[in-house]
Amino acid sequence: MQATIVLILAGVLVWTIAGLRVIASLLNSGANLVTLLNLAAWIGFGLAFFTHVQADRGRRGVAALAAQTLCGLVLAVTAGAGGMEMALLVMVAGQLPTQMSGRASLFWIAAQTGALAILLDKGRGLTGMSLVIFLVTYLAFELFAMGTAQLAESERTTREALTAANARLEAMQAAAVDTARHAERLRIARDLHDSLGHRLTALGLTLEAARHVPGEAVSAKIVEARGLASALLDDLRDAVGEIRDDESRELRSLLEDLARSIESPRVTVQVDDAIRITGPEATTALFRIAQEIVTNAARHAKAERLALSLRSDGDHVRLEGVDDGASASADIVAGNGLCGIRERARLLGGDARWSREAAGGFRVVVTIPRAHLV
Repeated sequence: MQATIVLILAGVLVWTIAGLRVIASLLNSGANLVTLLNLAAWIGFGLAFFTHVQADRGRRGVAALAAQTLCGLVLAVTAGAGGMEMALLVMVAGQLPTQMSGRASLFWIAAQTGALAILLDKGRGLTGMSLVIFLVTYLAFELFAMGTAQLAESERTTREALTAANARLEAMQAAAVDTARHAERLRIARDLHDSLGHRLTALGLTLEAARHVPGEAVSAKIVEARGLASALLDDLRDAVGEIRDDESRELRSLLEDLARSIESPRVTVQVDDAIRITGPEATTALFRIAQEIVTNAARHAKAERLALSLRSDGDHVRLEGVDDGASASADIVAGNGLCGIRERARLLGGDARWSREAAGGFRVVVTIPRAHLV
């Protein structure tokens, strides 16, 4: 978005400079047919340019480019030699890749340059080698502008495709996590049914038997029933503990899968066994934070190694990422990634901070209260 604004401002500047000669000619020569034609062509080019800026890829954008080409040719021929009017055709060449393929852009440039050659030969009296040099010079400018714009358009398209692919990957990953969580819940439910159901049945039979035994044997049956109840309570505690440990194991597995999915930097993961995470929101948030740390290390720091750790820190849990990327002397400017990390941490009642390492590299530290992990 920032690059687009810069290109628009550059186009406005070129258009304004080209118009200075038109306005000066109007003031010096008065309102004759030629100066009025130049003024109309200059204003028409500006309107077509702003129309193209707001147009999506399609007929409207192509029509705006055609109008710019027409107005640019008029100005190039009638405004006098040595002016900036030719730069308007270079502007057109720089906008072509946003509306058409590279081959179509080349045909367009060839057509408008050919039309310019004919008009210059008739209107300015340029002939022979001077005309050839003049045309080749501006043709080179047009091709350079088109190539630069094509690279920018290709980068934009690739970035959009990467964003879409990443969104699909995250959706698939979330679906896989939900499936795994559901399967684990089913397994625990089956275990509860098998173990607790068996003991409850045995407890019921023991109590029923106690009703039909002589008085002196009741005490033994009661002792047996209490033993079954105690075992039942132990099974229930084990099941609850397993549910609590499930989210922690899941986060460890997700982080290890993330490390294996990245070739560069090489990611190592350490998770404290004492950490217990029972809230699915906390698991998701910590995983997304780790994802962003890995992305920053790969994209911005160009790191070769990254150490991810999740450790206990008093009443808090500490997620830390340290890479060995290049360290710059400039101040750290938090972009979308770092701001997103801090926002996710604060939603869990924690905070995030980052710093450059003295020996090179970058460190991100996120602290979350333990109470917010349940």
